[in-house]
Amino acid sequence: MKKITNFEFGTITFFLMRGLFIQICFTSLINISKQDSYISVVIGIILGIIPALLFLKLFNYEPTLNIFEKLNKLFGKCIGNIINVILIIIATILTIVSFFNLISFVYSQYLNKTPSILISITFIISIYYSLIKGFRNLLRLSIILFFGTIILFVMSSLGLIFQIDISNFKPFFSGNILSGSISFISYSIFPLFMLLLIPKNNITNPQKSKLTFILFYIIGCLSILIIMISIIGIFGYKMTLLYEYPEFQILNRVSLTGILTRLESILFLQWIFTILIFITFALNFVKKGIIHIIKIKENILNIIFPVMLLISGEFIKIIFINSISVYILRNIILATIGVFILISSIVLFYKNKIHRA
Repeated sequence: MKKITNFEFGTITFFLMRGLFIQICFTSLINISKQDSYISVVIGIILGIIPALLFLKLFNYEPTLNIFEKLNKLFGKCIGNIINVILIIIATILTIVSFFNLISFVYSQYLNKTPSILISITFIISIYYSLIKGFRNLLRLSIILFFGTIILFVMSSLGLIFQIDISNFKPFFSGNILSGSISFISYSIFPLFMLLLIPKNNITNPQKSKLTFILFYIIGCLSILIIMISIIGIFGYKMTLLYEYPEFQILNRVSLTGILTRLESILFLQWIFTILIFITFALNFVKKGIIHIIKIKENILNIIFPVMLLISGEFIKIIFINSISVYILRNIILATIGVFILISSIVLFYKNKIHRA
């Protein structure tokens, strides 16, 4: 892998944090924590510091290796590859769910007279192009989309901030705040461990990577908190539950002195940017993991993945995705990544202790 900049590393951090939040975690939070969802996010941000610090610990361990190589070194090849396979399966599930959500949104909001398979093919072409062009091009693209997302996000926030009604946050402490915080950590913090695909020494200035990660962690958390406060403050949690896509519907309320018509359609590009980056990075994670374990040719996987997404979009969603609730998926992520973090940290601490002795 060629050298990447700290800024590229940071933008991927931003997109991974928001990727599952805006398509899965948001609805889960509203159902669990109700009008206290923003409190769940705040607590989740604070508690999320713990896995974030453990991420940095693993990131600093063997800085020339990626996550799959680190796990083999920590646990041995047999156990390491078992953990690698589990992580690959989780990343694959998240990719399929994300692609399904993306197609469903575009179909329902923009192209309901267009066959969903044509929408799928359109996005699959862009994903395939990104895969064959390589990981480096994805990182460059993430910078462009990051600036575009930030600009659109600021425009949205400025158009909504004065419409917030404080009474929509009352009564306080009526929802399950702790469970909501767990959802936030599962969907917004744990996906950051896919960043371990990037060896620390592959960053042009690795000494600043810690600061970059912390900075973009804060930016990602603040953007999520602003989204949550805006939607609850304007709609209230009961009305929010009535909308299929409240993140989109809230943009209908954006007013910037009539500068643009159909402004919400332009602003919602930030949602599409985020999902596409998340899907493509997750596929790269899966690809590198499979290549590490079974040494398959990269070109073969570049063909298999788009076909997998196309099939999942048309058939697997009926049998598989629709049968998985956001709570079951949350628990899978929480159990898998949580145990992975805990065991890896214990083994790493134990090895460091022996090394010092």
